[in-house]
Amino acid sequence: MKNDNCALCGRELTNENAPVLTMGGYGVPRYLCDNCAEQIEVATTSQNIDEISAAIKALGSKLSLSDHDSATMDTMNEILNNAMERGRAIKAGSYDFSLDDEIAEEDTFELNDELLESEEDKKLDEEEEAKNKKMNAVLNWISIILFSALGVFAVYRILDMFLF
Repeated sequence: MKNDNCALCGRELTNENAPVLTMGGYGVPRYLCDNCAEQIEVATTSQNIDEISAAIKALGSKLSLSDHDSATMDTMNEILNNAMERGRAIKAGSYDFSLDDEIAEEDTFELNDELLESEEDKKLDEEEEAKNKKMNAVLNWISIILFSALGVFAVYRILDMFLF
């Protein structure tokens, strides 16, 4: 795993198949530790209003403790807002628990082999990065030589104009 920390609490991930919270820029997954995933599960599926409130508070405090990227914040805001609305409906006695099964089926998302980066892809990326570094070094030297020549020419023209 490239990103080996939880997207919410920053703990090091111990689960090789950690759940994905969301996909960030360039398709980089934002993983969750088991504890944060469990709290999200409780906040979104529990039938006990006290458990839901405690999970929402815990997740909210994790969000406020550190800086998170916009993909993580947007996803967590949506999850927490939905959990709060669900909690209010449960407290009011108007929530239909049969909706939980429908929502669970819609939200099922797993990274399959097609979405994961293969070893060949990683190797090709490394080779391309090495080529780009070499090309950048060559272009930097060419730029330095050209700007140096331009500077020498400018100094020559100034001296030629005033001294000769």
